[in-house]
Amino acid sequence: MIEMCSRTPKTAAHVGAIKELIERLLDLSLEGYRYERISHALMLLINDPKIRVYFRPAVELNKIFAIFTRADGVDKDPKKPVLDKIEAVQKLAQNAIVNMLRSWQGVIYLTSSAMGLQSLVEALNQPIRLYKKRVILEIFIEIFNVPIYLG
Repeated sequence: MIEMCSRTPKTAAHVGAIKELIERLLDLSLEGYRYERISHALMLLINDPKIRVYFRPAVELNKIFAIFTRADGVDKDPKKPVLDKIEAVQKLAQNAIVNMLRSWQGVIYLTSSAMGLQSLVEALNQPIRLYKKRVILEIFIEIFNVPIYLG
C-alpha cells in the first residue's frame, strides 16, 4: 500500500489507500517496526508536493484527532482493560501528530484545517476526560520541549 501511494498517488487517493495508511497509524497490532515504517512513509508522502495534493486534511486526519476531541458520553471512567486500550491508541495518535509536526509540511498540513491542531487546543476547554487532556498537553510539551508540571 505504501508503494502504491508513492508510485500512483492519484489512484491511491481514489481507492482510499491514503486514508487507510493514516488509519493504520492507530492500529495497535502494528506497533514497532511496521508502525515506524508507515509513519515515515506518510511523512515522505506529505513532503512531496506532487503527492500532497491528494491528501484531504479535514477528512483523513479526523480519525486521529477524534480520539482526543470526541466528547465522553458517560459519567463513569472506563474499566481498566478498556482504559489501557484507549491509552495505547492515544499514544499512537500522539506519536503520529508529533512526527507530522516535526516537518514544515506537517505543520502546514495539521494547521490547514480546523479539525487539526485547532481542535486539540479547543478540546482542552471541552468536557472531556482528564486522561485525554493530559495526552493533549503531552503533545504540546513534546513539540515545544517545554517542561510543565502535570501533577
